[in-house]
Amino acid sequence: MIVNTILILLATATSGLTCYFTHTYTTWWWILIFVLIIPILYVIWFGIYLIPLWIASLFMNARIKKGKPQPEKANKLCYWFVWQTSYVVPFLFRIHFTRSGEFPKEKSLIVSNHTSNFDPMPIIYYTKAQPITCVTKPGNLTMPIAGPFIYNCNFIEIDRDNDFNAVKSIVRAAKALQKNAASVYICPEGTRNHHPEDGLLEFKGGSFKIAFKAKCPITVVAIKNTHKVGKQFWYKNTRVFVDVCEVIPYEKYKDMNSQELAHYCKHLIEEKLAERG
Repeated sequence: MIVNTILILLATATSGLTCYFTHTYTTWWWILIFVLIIPILYVIWFGIYLIPLWIASLFMNARIKKGKPQPEKANKLCYWFVWQTSYVVPFLFRIHFTRSGEFPKEKSLIVSNHTSNFDPMPIIYYTKAQPITCVTKPGNLTMPIAGPFIYNCNFIEIDRDNDFNAVKSIVRAAKALQKNAASVYICPEGTRNHHPEDGLLEFKGGSFKIAFKAKCPITVVAIKNTHKVGKQFWYKNTRVFVDVCEVIPYEKYKDMNSQELAHYCKHLIEEKLAERG
């Protein structure tokens, strides 16, 4: 993607200039130095890239604190940066995505298992510039830098400890789908599964009320290995599998109740994860 390509080019050019001005190029081992410092310079340039985003986030956060309402549609510029950063961060953390199946072009409710904060990135990565509204915990909207951006991308907070607020969030998500403003991504497990090797957590039927209200397709996605990234990125690559198990049309699930639909989607993901081994 554009930002990632620019960062790679800047790191490569800076490495070349470093070799030139330090006269390293006059030695026989200059190529080794040139190659080895590119990753370090990439990280430095990524840090520089974050500076203007941090400054912009301060202004956005100030407006949020003044009571500016959350937009009904994603701010295009904010979403562009979120989309681009969803390419940069996996590259930085040495993640290689492998996908099977296709995400639908029409707006849908996207559901997956949840083992890591990296989980939304392949969803945004593979849906390209198609807006995605993520249903997320309230704390994520207050994160430094990222928080104000995803707030302006119309990410929807859901308070699972407050049933009334949770229902309001579900209605908001359904409206985004009904208005064809964005696809909606939610993890029905409700929280991160810290022990995915022991199986999936129970899927919450309430998550699927979004689909029933919007009468939209449901894209069921199995994500494998994101929980390994934080432990091993510094010494090895992580291959993350992103499998679209099924795109379920409304006609297929309309006669199910929310808990039956939850069990069906969970079973699809379990089968795919078992297949991946």
